This record gives sequence, structure tokens and C-alpha cells, in this order.
Amino acid sequence: MKEAVELAKERNFHQELKAVASMTDAEATKRALLKQSVEAEKALAARKQAQAEGEVEKGIMCYLTARNCTSCTVTLCVNGREVCLIPPYSSCRAWVGDPRGSTTRLYASGCGGHWSRNVYADARNYTWTLRG
Repeated sequence: MKEAVELAKERNFHQELKAVASMTDAEATKRALLKQSVEAEKALAARKQAQAEGEVEKGIMCYLTARNCTSCTVTLCVNGREVCLIPPYSSCRAWVGDPRGSTTRLYASGCGGHWSRNVYADARNYTWTLRG
């Protein structure tokens, strides 16, 4: 079940988060998944609205630089694959290479928490700062 929870958090799809929450017995985990599900659903609605207004989704076409401003090691994932471990107060540079018109999904975990972001902006290179 632990793996299902972690993957659902990483993928950040509201339906999957709700489904995994319904299967877990841990009350704290269930609350966290449902909270993330609500946030993911709001983000999806905002993306749909932006697309309806003519905005085109784009992704990171070249490099991602992730800056870890926390006191612990952070695992960085791009589009569901682990790209690097970032030591405390350090940074990592990774090739992304997503084509125009795609969405780059970023996820990082460490310090007992997680960060996630979907990049829709037209970005040749992108910097993501992680704060604890």
C-alpha cells in the first residue's frame, strides 16, 4: 500500500488520489491524499479554463535546475522518473527535453514531505526552488 500511496502522490491525478485514499486504513494518510486530491482537481479546472481561453500547454524543452534549500537530501523526479538526489543546500541540473506543447511534471520528496509542480510555461530552461 505504501508504494501505491507514493505513486499516487507523485502522479497527482485527483481520481487516483481519491481511489487510493479509499483503500488505506491510515487516517492521516487518507486525509493527506484527499487534501492533495482537492488541490489537484482545482489545478485541473484552472488548466481547462486556461485552455478554453486559448492558452497552449508547454513544457521544459531543455534543462531543469532544482535548488534544494532544505536541510535534508531530496529525490527529484521528472515525468515520473527519478533524475537525481540533491544533497542539502545544493542544486541539480537535469536534461528534460520535452517537446513543445507538452506538460512537464515535477515531483520531489524528502524531509518527510513532498513538492509537485506541473510546468505549462514556455520554458527552454527552468529553475525550481524547493523550500522546507
